Amino acid sequence: MTGPTIPLHHLGGPDQRHIAVERILHTDGAVNNDVHRHDFHELFLFVKGSGTHMIDLHVHAMEPPCLHIVEPGQVHQLVRSADTVGVVFMFGKDALADAARHDDAQALAHRLAGKAVLALDTARSQELLEVADRLEAELGTANGAMMRVLDNYLGIVLAKCAHWASAGSKADLGENTKDLGARFKDLLDRFFIEQKQVAWYAEQLSVTPGYLNDQLRSRAGTSASALIHDRVLLEAKRLLLHADLSVKEVSFALGVQDPAYFNRWFKKAEGNTPVEYRAQVRALYKN
Repeated sequence: MTGPTIPLHHLGGPDQRHIAVERILHTDGAVNNDVHRHDFHELFLFVKGSGTHMIDLHVHAMEPPCLHIVEPGQVHQLVRSADTVGVVFMFGKDALADAARHDDAQALAHRLAGKAVLALDTARSQELLEVADRLEAELGTANGAMMRVLDNYLGIVLAKCAHWASAGSKADLGENTKDLGARFKDLLDRFFIEQKQVAWYAEQLSVTPGYLNDQLRSRAGTSASALIHDRVLLEAKRLLLHADLSVKEVSFALGVQDPAYFNRWFKKAEGNTPVEYRAQVRALYKN
């Protein structure tokens, strides 16, 4: 049985450019966005204001100037004060087709170690604002070969942020972002629904399951099977919070064809059933 399509919000239609900029401006009152998710990347630059930003069930305080990173598929909810000012850089996966931009995006995520927040100073936030101004100007006129200008401006943003994130990072700055752990994560994010066996991932990476586990334990402190388990559990939580799907449909969407098994597995992992978890988390985020 094929599961339902996992709902995501898309960045416009097929003619929409793969890079966009959106301004965050003063409002008459506080803004409480609904929980949602997209199939594109978002970099939120906050230069003024206060509030909270829930990203994948972790709540981060808005402490300007700062950058909040939301990756494709993550659920998030922004609650902000009326005086919040900033900008959102949005870009699709095709914008990372260039190896340098792809590696900088990975390095940024790697060096933040999943925290999703990069603290900035005034000078650095101003640099990003200036790039946003130029991007916004080019978006109105760029076409054909000039689309490279948009790509290059995005490249500047990613390169700058990846470099700034290196300060105080525990990651080895000389470490190749395409190392075994990064390649495993890439595969896991793409195939966790269809493939849940360590042996399959090891084969794709041309290593043995034992070697893969040893490397992941040394780098991430846990095994490949635990990371697969956690990735499936994260997606289950995302869907239970955001998607208009029954628990049975959530099970199928995750590639688990036995909903009863899914219920038992989820309860063992979380301590409550999917129905109970959904009620609690939706009450928490008023979804």
